[in-house]
Amino acid sequence: MGPLYLWLIERRKNINYGEYIAAVVVAPNKSQARKIHPGGPDAEQRAWPVKPSDVWVRQVGVADEGSEAGTVILSSWVAG
Repeated sequence: MGPLYLWLIERRKNINYGEYIAAVVVAPNKSQARKIHPGGPDAEQRAWPVKPSDVWVRQVGVADEGSEAGTVILSSWVAG
């Protein structure tokens, strides 16, 4: 597998209480990063009601060797 990067994924509109707003995730590219749920693979979809095309994505770093694609490093939740 090629290099992995750290990506900031973020919602910028229609944010409600009890939902994720952003996360830093590990992925090989921008398109894969925007598909990762900030709560991880077992999280409830209603907490991130966003189409991948509506997710703002920015590369913020290079993942350490041994990192796994799909890992959520940090996420931000809007408590209500």
